[in-house]
Amino acid sequence: MQPVTLSACAENVSALIKQHAQGGQAHVVGLSLGGFVGLKLAQLYPERVRTLWVTGSAPFEGFFKWMAERPAVVWYIMKASLSWLPEGLYWKLGSWKGLIRHDDLYGEMQKNVVWENVQSAYTSILEEMTWEDVKEIRVRTLTVSGGVDDDTPCTKKMGELLPVEGSRAVVVKKAVHSWDLQFPELFAQGILAWIDGRELPEEFEALTPAL
Repeated sequence: MQPVTLSACAENVSALIKQHAQGGQAHVVGLSLGGFVGLKLAQLYPERVRTLWVTGSAPFEGFFKWMAERPAVVWYIMKASLSWLPEGLYWKLGSWKGLIRHDDLYGEMQKNVVWENVQSAYTSILEEMTWEDVKEIRVRTLTVSGGVDDDTPCTKKMGELLPVEGSRAVVVKKAVHSWDLQFPELFAQGILAWIDGRELPEEFEALTPAL
C-alpha cells in the first residue's frame, strides 16, 4: 500500500486532468482532505487548475494540529463513528446535523478507515500544507469555513496569505464540516458563482476582502 500524501494525490489528479479535461485544465473543488489535495495541486501544478474552491482545508493550528499530531486518536474516533457505532445511531446523528442520506458514501467511508491511510494522510497535511505552502498557491482560490465545525480563524488567515488577485476567505456560519450533505444546493451555488466570477450567495460571509 502506498502512503497517502498530498503530493502523490496531487500528481495523480494532475495526470487525470491532463488526460481528460478540455485543454488540460479544470475547475477544482475539494472538501476536507480533498481540499488539501486541491491546494497542493494548485501549488505544484498551477497550469492544471483554472480556479480552486476548497472548504474545511486550512492548515492546522491549535486543537486541530494537536489532533493531527496524534493520528491514532483520529483513527479511533473515525472507527468508532463509522464502524463501531450502531448504524441506526449514525443516521440519527446525521439527521440531527441536517445531513441528507448518503448510503454509498457511508459505505466508502467505512472501507477507507484504514490505519495506514489515516496516519499517512494527517502526517502529510502537517508537513505538506503549511502557511509557507499557502503563499505559493498561484491560482484564484476561495477558501470556505463551515462555521460550526471548521477552524474559522485559520481560514481567515489563509485568505490573507493567498497571493493571487481575487482570492478570498469566507464562512458559512450554520454549516458543519461536511456541509455538502447539509446544504447541497447552496454548496453547488457557491461553486458555480466562484467559477463564473459572480457574487457569492449571501450565506457566504466574507472573512477577507477580495484581493
